[in-house]
Amino acid sequence: MRQLVVAETGRSDLGKRCFELGPKRSGMEIGNFLPHAMDAGILHSANTQIAALHLKALLEAEWIEHFMCQTLDEPSHKELAASVQRAIAVFMAAYGPQKP
Repeated sequence: MRQLVVAETGRSDLGKRCFELGPKRSGMEIGNFLPHAMDAGILHSANTQIAALHLKALLEAEWIEHFMCQTLDEPSHKELAASVQRAIAVFMAAYGPQKP
């Protein structure tokens, strides 16, 4: 689906519409959630929209190229869970509470 949207982007407003309904919306939701974690001291204070983009990129990092090139077999729940754990570990290393 993503490939089709990207291919069509130059000919119509499909890309813009899909971005508004998907990535922009989900990024805003994450960006709205992160201040609560920052206020609670779970994350240090940072630009929430940038932090949301970083989190999204980390969650996609191990899969996106395989997905785009259609070389991805359906990952198992165990593989996905391990990938998420690695992404969260990196995110927390960057955005976790700052040590004195």
